[in-house]
Amino acid sequence: MPRLRQPPTLLQRLFLLVAFALLPAALLLVGAVAALRAQHAEAARDQARRIADNAAARLERVIEGTRQTLLVLSESDAVRDAVRDGDPGVCAARLHGLGQRLPERIRVGVLDRGGRILCDTIGSPPGGGFGGAPGLHPLDAVLSSDSLAVAGFGPEPAETGAARTAGGAPLALHLALAVRRAPEEPPPGVVAAALGLPWIAAQLRPIGLPPGAELFLLDREGDVVLRLRAHPASSDDHAPPRAGTETAETLAALLAFRPAVTPADGTAPPPTAGGSTSGAVADTRLPYHSPRAALLRDAPGPDGTPRIYALAPEIAPAQGALHLVVSLDAAAALAPAAEVGRRWAVLLALGLVASFAAAGIGAQRFVLAPIRALQQTARHWARGEYGARATPVLVAPPPEFARLAAALDRVAEAAEQRDRAAAALAEKEARLSLALEAGGLGAWEMDPRSGSVVRSPRHDALFGYPRPQTRWSYRRMLRHVLPEDRPRVEAAFRRAFAEAAPIRVECRIRTAGKGEARWLEASGAPHRGPDGRVKFLGVVADTTERRRTEERLRLVAGELNHRVKNTLAAVQSIAAQTLRWPAGDLPAAEAARAAFQSRLLALARSHELLTREGWTGADLAELATHALAPHAGARGGSGDAVPTRVTIAGPPVRLAPRCIVPLAMALHELATNAARHGALSRPEGRVTVRWSVRAAPAEGAAAGGVAGPAPGAEVLTLRWEESGGPPLAGPPTRRGFGTRLLERGLAMELRGTVRLDFARDGLRCEVEAPLAAAGAPPGEEPKAAVRPAPCAPRRAAVGAAAAASG
Repeated sequence: MPRLRQPPTLLQRLFLLVAFALLPAALLLVGAVAALRAQHAEAARDQARRIADNAAARLERVIEGTRQTLLVLSESDAVRDAVRDGDPGVCAARLHGLGQRLPERIRVGVLDRGGRILCDTIGSPPGGGFGGAPGLHPLDAVLSSDSLAVAGFGPEPAETGAARTAGGAPLALHLALAVRRAPEEPPPGVVAAALGLPWIAAQLRPIGLPPGAELFLLDREGDVVLRLRAHPASSDDHAPPRAGTETAETLAALLAFRPAVTPADGTAPPPTAGGSTSGAVADTRLPYHSPRAALLRDAPGPDGTPRIYALAPEIAPAQGALHLVVSLDAAAALAPAAEVGRRWAVLLALGLVASFAAAGIGAQRFVLAPIRALQQTARHWARGEYGARATPVLVAPPPEFARLAAALDRVAEAAEQRDRAAAALAEKEARLSLALEAGGLGAWEMDPRSGSVVRSPRHDALFGYPRPQTRWSYRRMLRHVLPEDRPRVEAAFRRAFAEAAPIRVECRIRTAGKGEARWLEASGAPHRGPDGRVKFLGVVADTTERRRTEERLRLVAGELNHRVKNTLAAVQSIAAQTLRWPAGDLPAAEAARAAFQSRLLALARSHELLTREGWTGADLAELATHALAPHAGARGGSGDAVPTRVTIAGPPVRLAPRCIVPLAMALHELATNAARHGALSRPEGRVTVRWSVRAAPAEGAAAGGVAGPAPGAEVLTLRWEESGGPPLAGPPTRRGFGTRLLERGLAMELRGTVRLDFARDGLRCEVEAPLAAAGAPPGEEPKAAVRPAPCAPRRAAVGAAAAASG
């Protein structure tokens, strides 16, 4: 399936690297723009807060000035008399003069306890109403208080009876103060003032609204009664937003958030008349403020643009009847920051374009061009042209590419050598396959952990399968092994696996299909692979024919041994018939015949020992026991056997076949001589045969023309000692067959030395020979080395052999 998404190219990666390099600068730019935007936003909030504070301060001064005016009027005698006597004459003149000095939209009047006009600044007839402001009828709240009462908004007095609607008469802010003649007397009336909204708007206009800003004046219920804009038309001063619009809802939520009274203990404020501090109002993210601090809120305007709303501090003289809110255009406030951000974005884009262009040109010149040159050299290597080199094709390369080219050249040289080695290995594998096929061997490779086996086709054929099998394992191989051979095979493999040692085992198997029993020999050795895991590599061969040949050879050897024995018996018979002496010298003839027969018997015993061992050699102790058996069982005076006359002791030594017959004949001659003339001729006589193995000295001695053993080589020393026999007079005057056999024949066969000592207390014979010569044929290693632990001295007493010699 083709790949739908290719990995990025090197040029694309370089562009990404440039982008990542410029990323910190971009992040710093974004952070700076964000900080600048936050700074402008905070400045806009501070501006909204300052405007709200200034508007609240101005409105507070207006209310305070009105309170002072009403207080002066309430304390004047004309007003008190008019209220007391119900005569508006003096009061009317006084208020008319005051009205000439007041602005056009301000009305002041004196009312009795019923709320009827006694006199006012516009000359209204007595007994009428004063604008119908809420809270003025009845006047209980005003008459019961000594402070200024802010009744709220109502129609201006000149428009009495007009409807209080958005399209009706202009509204006015109504204020009232009780008239008191004496502290203990109830007030007979009140002094009231109506401040028209146009005049209030004129008082608030000098605060200086920025472009896009608005100022809202709200009544006690939170309804907007006045809306000022930065550059309004003449009719915009009295265009409050309709109820239910987003602006009205935002102003209501902002107004409902601030409590009317600040708790003295600083705890959470109680719910206000306009709403609660919980619910939707509590989610405005506005902290709790004192009534003397402006509150801020970010909300969308009617057209969806973000705006900043600031609720002015609590106007103390208004007693909660007036609220001021300033709204600024957040987009206009953040316009300088947005313009700076746009400029910096353009600079960043130009920097990115310039950086990418420089990166592209630099990459083509300094990166892609050397890479293309290296690719062209690699194509030559792919075609087997290893003579091409990467270093010469680069023109003024950077140091990194120069080192890379040198490394690639070394890789090419190694690849060329590897190809040659692979070709040579393939040739060796072909020769190995031919050798395995010619030898009828099957190759196998086994994993000790899993037991799985990888093998050649010949391997499966040896197990009787006409076609190679899909799977093969160690357990499957064991199922073919005959039950009587299976424990031995399992033990051999377990030992090889545990010790990581070579293995060689031969067993019988039952082939597949025909179920024929055949002999197989498996040999292998551990091999550690590149991954560090040990596997066993080996071959398996069919040894059935070899086994059959060995069996036939054993039969032939047995037949040959039988025929040799028959031949020796014939020689013995011929010697008995041939060695006939005259009738007058019969003892000499019998002695010669006995000696000849005993020698033939010694020769036959040594031949029998070799035959039993398969002509591979024999143990020295066993050879000495067989040679001395006829003489070890001599009878004592009571007729009992004395098994201690011959002592044989020494470490285990394996002798070569060619040394068995000479050494057996030598021991026979020594024993025969001891029986006739030495220690064994007396009941108390004893013979001791001992041998030892030692290292040859630095300089080997020569004897008989034969060079001594090499320095450090092992030397066999065999000693024959007689004791308890008749005293000897010295060396014999005539050397017979036995002496010549010991001094010449034995020394030559063993490539050593033989020393005879005819001491008075008994004969001593010492034989020294290199163990390599006595233990193995010339040019071969000995069959078995001397075992480290010497065996206990054995005392030979072989009655059966003695009986056979008779």
